[in-house]
Amino acid sequence: MRVSSDAGATHVLRANDRASDKLFAQFERAAGAAVKSDSASRICTELEIHTQIEEEIFYPALDGKIGDDLLKQAHGEHDGAKPLINKIAQHTLTMHILMPR
Repeated sequence: MRVSSDAGATHVLRANDRASDKLFAQFERAAGAAVKSDSASRICTELEIHTQIEEEIFYPALDGKIGDDLLKQAHGEHDGAKPLINKIAQHTLTMHILMPR
């Protein structure tokens, strides 16, 4: 996803946060494995979008404008989150494959 301006990126990031919140609520309410799996997959997609926007637009824009420690912390959080997102995505893919049709 390409966003042409910081204002546009901020708008997309806020919309992404709202969508993620709704998906997390859906996941919590879901009764069946298929619904939970679908919600988890969609959550992973939203988190990947969120991460990409921050890393490609916000972090470069903030470089030199805020403390290096804060940017390092943000990058570190993403470095920790990405493997978890991938693990959840892989698990939900496996669930989809194994579920009866």
